[in-house]
Amino acid sequence: MTTTGAGRPAQTSHAELRELAMAMFAERGYDDTSLADVARAAGVSRTTLFSYVPAKRDLLWEEHDERDRRLERYLAAPPDGELVEVLVGALLVIARYDCADHRRFASRARIVGGSPELRAYSALRTAELAERIVALARLHSPLLAPDAVGDVARALMAIAAATIEDWGRSEIVTEDLDVAIRRRVAPFLAPLSAVADGSSTRS
Repeated sequence: MTTTGAGRPAQTSHAELRELAMAMFAERGYDDTSLADVARAAGVSRTTLFSYVPAKRDLLWEEHDERDRRLERYLAAPPDGELVEVLVGALLVIARYDCADHRRFASRARIVGGSPELRAYSALRTAELAERIVALARLHSPLLAPDAVGDVARALMAIAAATIEDWGRSEIVTEDLDVAIRRRVAPFLAPLSAVADGSSTRS
């Protein structure tokens, strides 16, 4: 954040506003921090802040929007291969967090967990994400029973979700999030492949 001679920010970047908001949400709580509070702390007008983010929650979801764009690119041109590997690939695309990202990731998780509004919004976004991945699974394997394919996709997503929660709650992490997910799903890949393959609708 650059400053004028009086010490007031002359120009505040989008990233700086987001980091400032994250710190304020962590200290005060999301529900008790308004966009006006963030603007005041940043030394910018509310009009300037609204030009960056139309809603307060967008300050927390921007990096997840980029994650969703990565997933959309993956879904548009998924790799060839076994169904479970294609699904795991989709999960890993949206779980690219290094050990160095852990502290910020965990802080964001606590902020979301402390706000009913954010928990509801997170659940909605997660449900939308799940539907896109289930749709990918059914498109990838049209000769398999749709219900079985959906069950396999949701089972892998449940394992990934548990891993993400555990990773975020850990005091110290020694592996990146995508590595942790790959390790946790590994024992289930063969059984889930068998479930999917056993549901073939071929006559």
